[in-house]
Amino acid sequence: MPTTTGRQEYAKTQVKVQGPPAKKDKTLNTTADASGYRFSLATENNEPLQAGQATMVNITVTTPDGKEFTGLEPVMAAFAHMVAFPEDLASVTHVHPMGEEPKAAAERGGSQLSFHVEPEQPGFQKLFLQTQIGGKEVYAAFAQNVQPAAPAGASAAGEYTCPMHPQVKQKTVGKCPKCGMALVPTTADAHQHQH
Repeated sequence: MPTTTGRQEYAKTQVKVQGPPAKKDKTLNTTADASGYRFSLATENNEPLQAGQATMVNITVTTPDGKEFTGLEPVMAAFAHMVAFPEDLASVTHVHPMGEEPKAAAERGGSQLSFHVEPEQPGFQKLFLQTQIGGKEVYAAFAQNVQPAAPAGASAAGEYTCPMHPQVKQKTVGKCPKCGMALVPTTADAHQHQH
């Protein structure tokens, strides 16, 4: 993120893969099975993801017999990583779960993982969750339709605030100078969206 622009930049390249192209599967899903474990995704208040809107995404990990699984191992200094890509691959969302990150290899996490997700653009997106169980990386894939951004305009209360830093307030839409999250209206209706 160059300090002159304050915007993230991505470097990408194309790789030629031999063989016929795979057919795109745009089936939406909120559950994924991987290595015998089930990963279930839910958004805060079961609301759809929206471009430019920070949303809490919760993932529950369960064992084959349906019990909550709390044996997630640290992988790259976190109990999980989530990345999301739109169809045009023009951006990437990369987030770590909320809460304390593991400080030792022997620590274990789960069964609940919560992520602040803020898609940059609307449309079909694939979300990939990376975890580690029993010394092996386990990936769960989800697919969601991100709704278009809400129309820009003035807040009914005339003020916007950060869901993570309520002390940050301003009169116009924008991003939090502390964490970069999208500011939300400080109306009573918007209060339920604060995290």
